[in-house]
Amino acid sequence: MYIIRNRRPSRVSAELLWLPCFRHGILVPIEKELQKPKETRPTIIIKRSAFIDSIVSICPNPPETGGIFLGPAETDHIITNFYFDIRDYCEISQQEHDTLFGHTDLFIFGTDYFPAQARGNFEATRINKPAIWIGLYQGGRAGEIIYHVPGVTEACYRCICSSRYRAFYSNPTSVTVSSDGGTIFDLHFVDAIAGPLAAGIITLGADNRIGRLIEKLGNRNLLQMKLDPDYTLGSKDIFRNYLGNHPANFSFTTITLPMERDPNCPDCSAQHNQPSENVQS
Repeated sequence: MYIIRNRRPSRVSAELLWLPCFRHGILVPIEKELQKPKETRPTIIIKRSAFIDSIVSICPNPPETGGIFLGPAETDHIITNFYFDIRDYCEISQQEHDTLFGHTDLFIFGTDYFPAQARGNFEATRINKPAIWIGLYQGGRAGEIIYHVPGVTEACYRCICSSRYRAFYSNPTSVTVSSDGGTIFDLHFVDAIAGPLAAGIITLGADNRIGRLIEKLGNRNLLQMKLDPDYTLGSKDIFRNYLGNHPANFSFTTITLPMERDPNCPDCSAQHNQPSENVQS
């Protein structure tokens, strides 16, 4: 996880919390290190990805004061002038979470560790912030993106993935799905779809195709991508179920599925009983 703090085209500061695919460890700034002269702080190199390129392309300028800047480079993006400590996201207290991330405009969870995904949904709905969950299915043969925007998409991650919660509480190991065997191409395919969604959320309402994307999607906030022509979910070909048997339905396709809120959801019920504070463009 790292925080991207940049300016978007509307010149409104955008801060994103990204928890990537190394389970549930996160990087947080160490306050005492932030007091040191910039030239004495270490540099962190973040490997390029389609998702990061997408974010950088819409947030090209560093903030005027402090923050973390992902700048363009030949092969990698370089973060300078910050020092981080590795923390367990699931063990951070609620008070510390609010201190560190309460100002975040968008939470992005790219981890396949279910407790971190669940904690992310709880926190995002609790403080009324949008979030995206990005993941690969078994062996990288298919991918999934779920997003939730308060006041726009009614169903949160827990509403959509209620069966995973039940499975986890019954047997914690039952929701451990490895993406071993997946390739960098699989990751980039899913990231390339997540990028516009993230951009659409933080520029929601802007008069361009990205700013209108989330509105056009409506309640279709579960996206699934077929990366292997032979992929099935158990014995069910979910892509053929929606797209039919035409020869054109082969692979590298995406379905966007409408989701309904669970009126008894423990995470988002309180959110629906209070005024929403949507992301503004």
